[in-house]
Amino acid sequence: MGAVAYGSRVHADARAVRYTFGVDPAQPEGEVEIPVEDVDAWSVVGSDDKPSAARYVVVKAYRHWAKTGEWPERVLFQS
Repeated sequence: MGAVAYGSRVHADARAVRYTFGVDPAQPEGEVEIPVEDVDAWSVVGSDDKPSAARYVVVKAYRHWAKTGEWPERVLFQS
């Protein structure tokens, strides 16, 4: 069984980057905030939940940042 998640960057500064996330790019399920200094401390804004779609967006965005030094504007995760 495959997985898919979409993300769009909504904010980025020296402290953190935020993305919408969801399985349908037209209907985001929420926003995930990724602290630049501690990516593992990511969280969903306004929730203690860590949905898989949010996790997939974090992983894909981080991998891009690790390679290029830039947080991507959009993220697509497929497996």
